[in-house]
Amino acid sequence: MGHAGMDELRGEGWTRLLAAARRKLERGGDTGSIGLNDPSEAERRVIIGLTGKYRPESVKRLAVPLPQLDAALTARYGMGLRETLTRLSGPLQNRPAERTALNLERDHLLATAKSSSLTAEPWFTAWLDSLTSDGTLTRLIRRGDAHLLNWATSILDLLPNLDERPTSRTAENPPASRTTEAPTSPTATPGQTIPSTASQTATSNPPPGETIRSTGARTEGAPASSTVAPGQAVPLPVLSERATGDTKALAPGSPLALLVLRALASRAGLPTVPGSRAGQRELWESAGVIVDDLASQVLVLNLQTRSAGVVSGWLDEAARHGLPFRLTLQQQAVSPVIPAAAEIFVCENPAVLRTAAAELGSRAATLICTEGVPSMACHRLLDAAVAAGARLRWRADFDWTGLRIVGRAISRYGATPWRMSATDYTTALTQGESTPLTGPPAPDPWDRELATLMTSHGRAVMEERLIPFLLTDLKLPPV
Repeated sequence: MGHAGMDELRGEGWTRLLAAARRKLERGGDTGSIGLNDPSEAERRVIIGLTGKYRPESVKRLAVPLPQLDAALTARYGMGLRETLTRLSGPLQNRPAERTALNLERDHLLATAKSSSLTAEPWFTAWLDSLTSDGTLTRLIRRGDAHLLNWATSILDLLPNLDERPTSRTAENPPASRTTEAPTSPTATPGQTIPSTASQTATSNPPPGETIRSTGARTEGAPASSTVAPGQAVPLPVLSERATGDTKALAPGSPLALLVLRALASRAGLPTVPGSRAGQRELWESAGVIVDDLASQVLVLNLQTRSAGVVSGWLDEAARHGLPFRLTLQQQAVSPVIPAAAEIFVCENPAVLRTAAAELGSRAATLICTEGVPSMACHRLLDAAVAAGARLRWRADFDWTGLRIVGRAISRYGATPWRMSATDYTTALTQGESTPLTGPPAPDPWDRELATLMTSHGRAVMEERLIPFLLTDLKLPPV
């Protein structure tokens, strides 16, 4: 066939007709007819020429048997339908065979993923189901990225805290007054100089004595797996390297990071992965992964220490002046802190701590603010406090996430609820208007009436409303 013939077959009258023929053949149909709806004048003339039958201009659909199209092309251009289509736009695909291969690879990937130790977890199964139902797994296979599912599963198997049930503030709509993302630098007391320290100084490698246990079988498409000791936090680059051999494979926004975050969102009961970096960091931290040990912070007031070191010195100085202090996870790693207080109060919202600092100053009891769901920095500090013998009195907002936060504190630390009773809720409810209660209900093992009352009223009460009562509890007696 010459250039003139090829140019003619690329014209308006042939384009849709040959595209329909390609689709038919690629689906495995060598016989039957192809048709065009609402044909143009050029298409009508081509089909009249192919079939030798007149079609009026008013015709709504035209059909051509494939054998007749093949014969006409052979007679006019010297090559049949298959050769013509190959010359025009490349080799024909075997769609049925491709679908079979795709299904086999998808089944193999799912079978490999389901060999994970997490396969009995409902959230893990829901994650795999969602990847299948929304086409994510198919897209990964077609892009040549099927190995990412193996890597994601290996990463989930490595995570140290997946035996704990997460609590996520992002599952509900937080009030506008709540601060959920901490500033990026600590608060210094007068005359202090905060030194600059590298964020990975003490966290880029496992601490001395940490044992890495092999999981045994190697997952196809991923390096041999190893497991971090339960409860031992692991930096994100270290986790990434252990699972994939690449420290940057879990970089923010990467396909692999999004796959793992979808699993962690499923675990947390979230419909989607949070769009903000803070929300994503919260998901990672819930599983024991350190994303940024400078961004992971805890706000404290009057936290005196029984430990030595520069950070403990800052905290002691801040407590003498009744000044709030931001403590990072990195600072605690470089200079471990051991709180001295026998009793520590824990609140959720920074407005409580800010008011206590303003009105009570150094005469306020030791107070730690979680600023929503406790960060890894907060947990590290509280772990040290409880290990040193401190008792925790803990409270949060009267909403379902608040109840979960307090419930987790009771389970993890043996904390005592602080003004979190049904009576406290009822009293606060009468003090003003409240926002609607949203999200899935939570249990309240410390007060069986509280959840029932909250469900009945359908209203949330933010912690700030209880500030006058909380200040009474926080005020230390005169020396």
